[in-house]
Amino acid sequence: MVEGQRVWETEVNPPAVVELSSTSSLPLFTVGGYLDLRFLFGYYTVMRQDAFPMPPPTKVHEAVRVAVDFFGPKVTPLAFVWSGKKYVIDKVNLVYKRRDGQRELWCFAVSDRANSYVLLYDPEQLRWILEEVYTL
Repeated sequence: MVEGQRVWETEVNPPAVVELSSTSSLPLFTVGGYLDLRFLFGYYTVMRQDAFPMPPPTKVHEAVRVAVDFFGPKVTPLAFVWSGKKYVIDKVNLVYKRRDGQRELWCFAVSDRANSYVLLYDPEQLRWILEEVYTL
């Protein structure tokens, strides 16, 4: 292949364009300025890094009131109140644990129709914290 030549990835549906360059100083998993997501999803997908610029999250770290559903061993946040305004959660995107010293915090990445949020639950202190807000 020749430098600067465009190559059509045949495994992609629809095909994606990859630009080849030997002078690229981009980080690992990039090909000629395109972010290569094949290692994440098992697909052959190539996406321009600056195609969807995302602003950094707003760090909030404020206590919030959260309405949750206890279905068996699962806890699912349904809505929360922050600064006097109610936010209804449309989707729980990810649930994971985080350690803060000896404490174990439950993290819920949730979203409504406008933004995404990270809610922390501290089972030792029985409190909820709004950690971050991602504006879409």
